[in-house]
Amino acid sequence: MPIYEYTCRNCGENFEVLHRTRGEAAACLGCGSGDVQRRFSTFAARVAVKRPSCEGSTPSCSESRCRSGSCKFARG
Repeated sequence: MPIYEYTCRNCGENFEVLHRTRGEAAACLGCGSGDVQRRFSTFAARVAVKRPSCEGSTPSCSESRCRSGSCKFARG
């Protein structure tokens, strides 16, 4: 179910509509006019980022340095 963004040509209101079916008409939430223009919008995605581990990454890096926080890959 996509969410579309619109601008009302009658009153200038910007609003979003969740469409449950394809081709569903949108009406302005402010004035009720059906004279709306769909706006170009971007999507948002949430991505999980895994922090690198220092274990075995370099000869000078040790697990004890990670625990103390002195390693650049210290776990927090």
